[in-house]
Amino acid sequence: MMDRDHSARRVEERVREELVALANRTNVYVILDAARIRGLTTLLNHLDMDYECLLPTRLSHVAPHLVRFEPSETWFTWFELRPEHLNAAMFVVSHRPRSQVRRQLKRLLRVRGTDGQPRYFRLYDPRVLRTFWKACDSSERGVVLHGIESLRARDETDESVSSGPALRTWARDENAPMSVTMPLPTWRHPFALRNVHEESLREDAWRRYQARAAEYLLQAIDGVDERQVHAAIETARAREPHLNGYDLTLLAESIVQHDLAQTLAAAS
Repeated sequence: MMDRDHSARRVEERVREELVALANRTNVYVILDAARIRGLTTLLNHLDMDYECLLPTRLSHVAPHLVRFEPSETWFTWFELRPEHLNAAMFVVSHRPRSQVRRQLKRLLRVRGTDGQPRYFRLYDPRVLRTFWKACDSSERGVVLHGIESLRARDETDESVSSGPALRTWARDENAPMSVTMPLPTWRHPFALRNVHEESLREDAWRRYQARAAEYLLQAIDGVDERQVHAAIETARAREPHLNGYDLTLLAESIVQHDLAQTLAAAS
């Protein structure tokens, strides 16, 4: 427990150091996700912060909100008390004013799938960006970072206490041209996802679902191990690939229970 507490404190110190250094040399904005931070607008109002919703007002309860970041104790105390809110935050580093940064970010909130249908896109979620970025070529990365120096976020899977950066950085490829080599997306002509984007995002979503489902099943069922749980989840997916997450978990649970019952019957 003490090691975890020490690790958490060290991460907080590194986050503070990195954000202060950035804010001292250029503009830093933060995108906060109302879908992951319950009561976000109430909290922002209470803290007297100037914010902008990046989606229509009717979606504000699940929308990203853009705030100018200032290195103050308000921010650091907030993130210290609610580290899960830090994990849900995306920091935008740019020399441009907030109006231009807002315009660029709104370009990326809508994409067109390979089926030709437009949809909202959670690029401001660090979990989504991490996967999407790997599937992008240098031109697509240039479109994402138009007018932006870098995007930064806390990698919640990194619990190290090394001296390395606490915030993960997404920046332009070193040898990439500074000018954008493909048209900037618009609301009418959004960014077009390729098959590699969609496949990567689907697989990442499956891995994250599998981890949550396995955690639930290990807690819910006595006498089962990780190997059995993951095997049951894969069997359920192969048997009923179109089930939603909740029903797939229930099917996996029934498979585990059935296998345990057979094992007990054989032993008796």
